[in-house]
Amino acid sequence: MELKQYVTFLQRWWLLIVLCAGVLGIFGYVFGQEAPKYVSSTTLMVNSSRAGATRALPNFDTIRTSAALAQTYAELLTTRPVMQRVIETLELEMSPEALRSRIDVTSLNDTDLLLLEVTDTNRQQSAAIANEVVEVFNAQAGDLLSNPYAFVIETVRVIELAQPGKQLPSEAPRSGILAAVVGALLAAAIGFLRDFFDDRVRSSAVIESLAGLPTLAEIPNIKGEPGAGKLVTALDMQSPIAESYRMVRAHLDAAEINQPIRAIVVTSAEPLEGKSTTTANLAVALAQTGKRVVVVDADLRRPTLHTIFQRTNTRGLVTALQRSSNESIADHLAPGGVENLHLMSSGPSTSNPTELLGTQRLSMLIEELKTQADLILFDSPALLHVVDPMLLMRACDAALLVAHANTTRIDALIKSRDQIVQSGTRLLGVVLNQATLFRSKQTAYYGGILSAQKQPQMQKSQGLQQPFAQNGSNGGSPSLGASDVPESARTISE
Repeated sequence: MELKQYVTFLQRWWLLIVLCAGVLGIFGYVFGQEAPKYVSSTTLMVNSSRAGATRALPNFDTIRTSAALAQTYAELLTTRPVMQRVIETLELEMSPEALRSRIDVTSLNDTDLLLLEVTDTNRQQSAAIANEVVEVFNAQAGDLLSNPYAFVIETVRVIELAQPGKQLPSEAPRSGILAAVVGALLAAAIGFLRDFFDDRVRSSAVIESLAGLPTLAEIPNIKGEPGAGKLVTALDMQSPIAESYRMVRAHLDAAEINQPIRAIVVTSAEPLEGKSTTTANLAVALAQTGKRVVVVDADLRRPTLHTIFQRTNTRGLVTALQRSSNESIADHLAPGGVENLHLMSSGPSTSNPTELLGTQRLSMLIEELKTQADLILFDSPALLHVVDPMLLMRACDAALLVAHANTTRIDALIKSRDQIVQSGTRLLGVVLNQATLFRSKQTAYYGGILSAQKQPQMQKSQGLQQPFAQNGSNGGSPSLGASDVPESARTISE
């Protein structure tokens, strides 16, 4: 995984990780609370000289023997007979095993010194146990060693008596920290397994690696009112989101170098993946370069573009396909509110959208629109639900696939890709909506521009128009002035 993928993972699962770490950390701290413990220690020296033996100057062998003997005595100090006698003497209410667990005897680095430590909840009792263990051991040393020559004047000599114990630090913070770490790792493991078995599209890297498709742009969530509020390329042209749509526009311009593109179908695998918003914003972005653009709402089942551009839906694609031969195409177009942009909404509802789009009139309509526009964008239904997009692709030059981050399934995206490829239509790539973007210098840069240029000024500079006036009664067809219709369209209407 790359660093960006790790950051994306943390952005997606940080709440669960923090929650699990916090809850388990609190439980660990609470259950880690216990009575205060005290530790008393005494330092002992092993006496290896026996009664009547003459002392000799120490050499390497005697020092090594003393160190080995110290290791032996460290084990003998906590044997069961010694523990049992200490319990009887001090009248302790515990078993020899329990007492042994409270005693720790260590040999000090190649010396004949021993450090005996006793841990107890009573500071006075910890010192009493430490001192009593030494006394009992010296008294029982002969029996423990089981050696007639083991009689010694003093088996271990006390260098420093044990004093009332010092309180040990509480284990509660340590238990809380460990529990919090375990909780965080558990949450991360849950997130990893969830992502591993989840086949939803989450990033452009997933699209490129699993579906083999290029991602033209990643579009974050557009915060705006449904409808016209989503037309960010006209209302907020300096924003990073608008720049993302201009990036799609740049990809389309590059794709035209080898093969001209005049008509594009914008579709998605499933409904509600943002294809209509993508189509509308892309149309505005293309018109802003001076290209004559016609955007057509070919989703005859759930039309949306007329609400985004705030236009009526009395005339449009349906009426254009059913018009008489002497009726002008301009009567079925409406101004898009941005210079060089015109809208052909879906028109009145029809009971047979598939039959209507499957006629030869669709190809004739597209050829007629090409005489009036440099580029035509079709907003179509979901590809995996109806056949309408396939009928449109037969008459268009290319297709653009829209995906919704955290919603679109990889298998659905692959099926859509395969259908487009099998139709022989050129697939330009994928636009990923609702993507999670990193806050970068680019975002800060555009944020600075937005603070200097107020939104009303941007709307004025773009010439975003209000809904056009209606002619005739009952919401008749819009009347296009000479300034609203492209030059080529005027020749036809005249």
